[in-house]
Amino acid sequence: MRSWTLLIILLAALVSACAATQEQVTSALQNQYSGKSIDGLVVQFGPPSNSFKMSDGGTSYEWNIANHTNVEYYRYSGTQNTLYCKIRAVAGADGVVKHVSTEDA
Repeated sequence: MRSWTLLIILLAALVSACAATQEQVTSALQNQYSGKSIDGLVVQFGPPSNSFKMSDGGTSYEWNIANHTNVEYYRYSGTQNTLYCKIRAVAGADGVVKHVSTEDA
């Protein structure tokens, strides 16, 4: 029962990740996934948007979550920008998460 409650809290934090403070979301993700297999993040968020194999054998992963595109159009021209939250995780060569961070972009 406790894991379901924690999962619901985490999902609520992620759904509102751009509205919640970056520190709150980072802390929740760090507590949930640090020291555990990177597979948990992949199960939760799907395949990462980007990944990079590091020289020490570890891998850096990045997910783009909750994108929102704004389009402004006036007469014959327009502009577009896409807002999203990034989740970054670094896992060691053994696949264990060492660090999780977030960024609003």
